[in-house]
Amino acid sequence: MTLEPPDRASADFVAQAMCRIDPWLTLQAKPEHLSAALTGDDAHFHPLMIRDGDAVAGVVAVRSPWLYGPYLSLLAVLPAYQRTGIGGAMLGWMADEAGEAARNLWVCASQFNPRAIAFYERHGFDRVGLLPDLIAPGLAEVLLRKRLR
Repeated sequence: MTLEPPDRASADFVAQAMCRIDPWLTLQAKPEHLSAALTGDDAHFHPLMIRDGDAVAGVVAVRSPWLYGPYLSLLAVLPAYQRTGIGGAMLGWMADEAGEAARNLWVCASQFNPRAIAFYERHGFDRVGLLPDLIAPGLAEVLLRKRLR
């Protein structure tokens, strides 16, 4: 697996794929909005395509700085690559990239997505809060934190 900045074609491809799977399907995400975010100009949002050779396996995006450590804004592993260790590897990469000054890693997962919450908890994240109506009315996001050091 390699990581590289998204170009328009890879951003469009992964955005379309994400909108067919949860949580983005339930959240009614729009591919054009996801693609625009992945190729936009935000100095604190750092998206990278996860590649398996020439194929796009997913995308990871980190927002930094955040609350004494980076925030995992987006982790999407496409279905053909799920349960292969890529997600865990991305969390390890994020912790390595956080640097010595970081005290936390942060992520939100949709409350209706227990598989994602369990994934983060298996990797040392603890639930620290519930954010109702953050992304969509009537739905809540679970804020999770992993303490470093």
